[in-house]
Amino acid sequence: MKKLSKSFSAAVTETLVLLQLKKNPSYGYELQKKIEEATNGIVTRTAATLYPLLKKLEKMGWIKSDWEQPIIDRPKRIYTITKAGIKEAEGQKEEWNTLLSIINKL
Repeated sequence: MKKLSKSFSAAVTETLVLLQLKKNPSYGYELQKKIEEATNGIVTRTAATLYPLLKKLEKMGWIKSDWEQPIIDRPKRIYTITKAGIKEAEGQKEEWNTLLSIINKL
């Protein structure tokens, strides 16, 4: 299957990020790779598009980030979903399921 168009990929990425963070807290790069893996490469985001989205989600209160200082490696920012983010993720998932149902009917 081919990759999604940029506009459609951008539309779905917010939901995918929230749902992935609902499973596990992640670093930005790790999150990017997990989404690519979960979608079999259909949805790909570059750091240039992912990090502004993470900043937006944090500003909305749906995710939070903290610096983690590993003993050996350099500091990394880890992202976790908030209670408000979990609620938003479930709402967005329901909207996508409704849309998919409509598309399948047509």
